[in-house]
Amino acid sequence: MPLDETSMMVTASSAELEAFTQENSESVKFHFAIIPEMKIDSGLSALSKHAKCDLTVTAMNTHQTSAKRKPTIKKTKSTVTLRMVVAPMAETERVAFLEFAKQQSTSSDAPFDFHYPEKQLEGHQHYVDVTLSACGHTDKVSKVFAGRREVIWVERSMPAYTHNRWARGVCDTGNHASHPLDTSPLANFTGRGDIVGISDTGIDMKHCYFRDPNQPTPYIQASAATALTPNFNHRKVVQYYLGTDGSQNSDRLDDEEGHGTHVAGTVAGRPIDRYGDYKRYEGMVSDAKIAFFDIGNQDSSIDTGALIVPTDLNTGMFNIMYLAGTRIFSNSWGTSNRNYDTQARQVDTFMWNHPDALVLFSAGNSGESGGRTINSPSTNKNGVSVGASLNDHDSWLAYELEKEDYYGIDAVAGFSSQGPTTDNRMKPTILAPGFWTTSARGDFNSSKDFCDVRVLRGTSMACPTAAGYAVKVRRYFLDGFYPTGARTPANSFTPSGALIKAVLVHSGQKMLYRVASNAGADGIHAVTDSTAYPSNMVGYGRIQMNSVLNFAASTTNPLNFFVIGGATAADANYRQFTAAGTHTYTFTTSSSASQHAIRVTLSYTDFPGSVVTTASAMVNILHVTVNGVSPYLVSGNIRDNTQVIDIPNPAASTTYTVTVTAASITQSPQAYALVVTGATTYVEDGPSDDESYSIPEDNFTASGGALKYILALGILALLLACLVYFIRRINRRKASEMVDPAMYEDGDYYEERAQLGKRSIFAKIADIRKNGGRKHPAREMEQEYYD
Repeated sequence: MPLDETSMMVTASSAELEAFTQENSESVKFHFAIIPEMKIDSGLSALSKHAKCDLTVTAMNTHQTSAKRKPTIKKTKSTVTLRMVVAPMAETERVAFLEFAKQQSTSSDAPFDFHYPEKQLEGHQHYVDVTLSACGHTDKVSKVFAGRREVIWVERSMPAYTHNRWARGVCDTGNHASHPLDTSPLANFTGRGDIVGISDTGIDMKHCYFRDPNQPTPYIQASAATALTPNFNHRKVVQYYLGTDGSQNSDRLDDEEGHGTHVAGTVAGRPIDRYGDYKRYEGMVSDAKIAFFDIGNQDSSIDTGALIVPTDLNTGMFNIMYLAGTRIFSNSWGTSNRNYDTQARQVDTFMWNHPDALVLFSAGNSGESGGRTINSPSTNKNGVSVGASLNDHDSWLAYELEKEDYYGIDAVAGFSSQGPTTDNRMKPTILAPGFWTTSARGDFNSSKDFCDVRVLRGTSMACPTAAGYAVKVRRYFLDGFYPTGARTPANSFTPSGALIKAVLVHSGQKMLYRVASNAGADGIHAVTDSTAYPSNMVGYGRIQMNSVLNFAASTTNPLNFFVIGGATAADANYRQFTAAGTHTYTFTTSSSASQHAIRVTLSYTDFPGSVVTTASAMVNILHVTVNGVSPYLVSGNIRDNTQVIDIPNPAASTTYTVTVTAASITQSPQAYALVVTGATTYVEDGPSDDESYSIPEDNFTASGGALKYILALGILALLLACLVYFIRRINRRKASEMVDPAMYEDGDYYEERAQLGKRSIFAKIADIRKNGGRKHPAREMEQEYYD
């Protein structure tokens, strides 16, 4: 049965209700939010007739305000905006509602301004903003509108704020000096052919990381949103959308902090010229292009530091970048609202409607305040909430005094916000380096082309790092690396956002420490143990891709790697549920006494939840088990759409069955993603029922056992060696008759080495200082806290 996108309101006909109850014979609890025009008496009769349980219907007064808003919307000294979710209306109803709002807005005791969207999607809910300057009447005005039958929900709209050299190696292999995902000829995942979406304060287009002297920057004014014209010939930025109000963002600059320039550089910055050492600080996917959405605020009348964010992130921001080719979205900002609110729901709605997309948000920088500090929109279900870990130990030494090894990749940053969400879902999702990160420095007043870097810290820095790796994961499947581990165009398929998320989570590494945000009086950052895994402090840990992706960069070679998760039914490896049931996948370990750990990750893009209830944002409920072993429990709740099971010491010659169970499907179809790794397993035939699938043999050791496989390879190698020996004997005999042996001199061999040198950019800058130049960057350390 279709539900309204915001209210979870049943809009089914009587026939649909009857069909639904015939298909779902088990006990079901129904929650209806009914508006007066709905005629469902016959539908309720159908439910009562066909349900195999007693049906109790409790009528709710549609004007009951307590069910349609937060219990109390507190007073505040500053301007307040109330956001209302309004049901679809006919034109006559819309006019009546506007007239009511106008009358209320001129009330002498509680005046306010209101914004009604000029355009509505027929048959869809929409949002209305009410701005009050007389903030003592906030609660009163919210009650007035909550009493209207057209209004589904009322909440306070919270302002949004903004929340490389070492990070690339850390996320590749755990070693900053080794990043084969972009240097290895086998992989070469530098972002070529990809477009990443970024919403932030702006980009300084004069910076060498983004400038293109041959192509104009494709600025798009908000008023011309219907005529989006990306410039795909620009070497770096294909679209620069000037926000929801062109007059407030028309300066085409980053803010004075240079936040957006730094973030964009972390994802995809690449110097147009060599510029010496600056290339070492280019982005995670330096050949990718950017679709940029400017949410910066240059309007002094608006709260200082607050961003100008579209009312509907789904249609007003993400979809604009999606049309420009974006599938991975990086957002380093958030509000102070810690609930599952309309913005979090808009993220889930976008991903439900665009299964090939993945949206990432920074978790926030309030971790020193403890748990439940994850801010919306990062409280969404389907996207990735990114917390911050420390960067490589060498980066710490460049900026701090402490030399102990625990100031490195195995430590979570103290400022990184912690979960759980208010409905007990675990957050953050994963961690990426964000303490410290070196990237592009913006110059607010620059009138000339330039190139410069700066160091910042914050989950704002971690999010674009993780987004860069999401781009790499997506490219892995698009280029056909799965399942053989080598680029094979015939094996290409479009991965779902859920699959990309599952791979990021699957790569997560356990954290050992937590490092305080600021140094104490002794100049030392306090360190505490952080051994719980996973947890609401570290999520599933830091990204490390060579623990999951199968090619030469893997920690085990070959690394057995099995996935489910095509974006649509037309893609390979797509699986879905249309009703409650189970899917099973079986595989068996070899007879070897030494077994590699098995990890199983389930992720699925859930239908958007209800902002009305605080019980749970989950709608469809899926679980995964392995031989009866359940996923990790965090906060005592596995009703989450990302689940992980680890079997660190699997038994030899043992069959393991992965079971995905759809416990409850209220919105179908429900697709899912599954990732399984284990280095010594091979497939056996699974159960024969239609809902069972087998792991493909071409990705695991061939059926028959590891011993047969090794013997076959040995025989083949021996035959090839014999063939080569005889060919060489023949060639040498012929050569001795024609050529003087003295001509056989040792050939010249060249080994290409990375010219990294012993002198870093900091040493070079130090030399400049001696000549009256700039200060050492370590002395200009800048930290970022945007809560």
